[in-house]
Amino acid sequence: METANTIAAINETTGLAPAAGGVVMLETALIDPNPANPRRDVGDVGELADSIRAQGIRQNLLVVPVPEGRFTLVIGHRRLAGAKLAGLERVPAVVAELDEREQRELMLVENSQRTDLTVVEEADGYQGLLDLGSSVEEAARKTGRSVSLVRRRLKVAAIDDDMRSHVGAAQLSIEDWETIADYEAWPDLQERLAKAAGGRNWNMAVREAKTERKWCEWLASARATLAGLDIEPIEEEPSETGRYSRPEGLRALERHTSGDIGEAVAEWREEFGDDPVVGIRALTWGRAVVFYREADEQAEAEAKREREERFAAEREERERAEAPARGFADASRELRLTFVSHLMELKGQPKGMGRAVALLASRFTLAVLTEGFSQWNSNADDIWASLT
Repeated sequence: METANTIAAINETTGLAPAAGGVVMLETALIDPNPANPRRDVGDVGELADSIRAQGIRQNLLVVPVPEGRFTLVIGHRRLAGAKLAGLERVPAVVAELDEREQRELMLVENSQRTDLTVVEEADGYQGLLDLGSSVEEAARKTGRSVSLVRRRLKVAAIDDDMRSHVGAAQLSIEDWETIADYEAWPDLQERLAKAAGGRNWNMAVREAKTERKWCEWLASARATLAGLDIEPIEEEPSETGRYSRPEGLRALERHTSGDIGEAVAEWREEFGDDPVVGIRALTWGRAVVFYREADEQAEAEAKREREERFAAEREERERAEAPARGFADASRELRLTFVSHLMELKGQPKGMGRAVALLASRFTLAVLTEGFSQWNSNADDIWASLT
């Protein structure tokens, strides 16, 4: 009844008679686009304008009345833009009394049936319904969509505008948008994914983000566990090269990058009878949760000196033991070279000697190139077999 009264008031104000079915002719200048329309851009309406010039508008617009004798468009944004481009001053429209939620529902349904509505536009449309008090189930029922689809779109709607701006004009699938949405709790990773979206490095960026998130989640869990055990960790800082050095006076015994830190502390307590000094290396190369014990620098330096002296003495003893064999090997080498040189200088060489020397040379060259020939591993049996 209210709608009929509204149409009657329009007729009285404009002096226009409604067409069949409650349709009235409204001036295009009095119709404003709906600010809540899910579709951000009506796109190119050039061909539509040509069609309107030739055949007129075949489908009515739907509008709602607003103060000061104006109207807000609900359905028909492209048709209105095409009509204005075609030069029409009036368009057929149905005037309806609709609250804001009903308007959003109608616009979302109408636009969802079109292929050019983006995932983000549809997502924001559903979020708009929830902002007006609709439940997920009600929004799904009113728009003819499944509850799971609405929930998936709402994940995308949660991505803020700044993050969306990094995506730019890339056309992403719902799966890609959902992947970006999954990193809401990690803004740095989400921004990295948004910048890589639609590019050739997208799959690599997703793999790296998953690895980074796994580390961040584990580290957050480790921090919470340490806090529950009343252990305050040392926040270590890397050097300019991105590497970590152990804190002075401490010796690292364990490094953890996964697993249950609580269990690791319990095992440490059982072995040493106290708590470890814990250092957290959260950034760059070598990141880990490190368990330290206090170190006696002087004792460790003395132990290191003793090890080096022991290794030097062992090396000298080994060289003394090997000296006779090395001397014999060097003498044998000189004798073989002298013998081969003598054979090569003979005017009448033994039969097949040239071929044998060539084989020997080729085997030696091959062995040197493959690092398989040395004084201590000359493959003498194989060489002799080749010579004979």
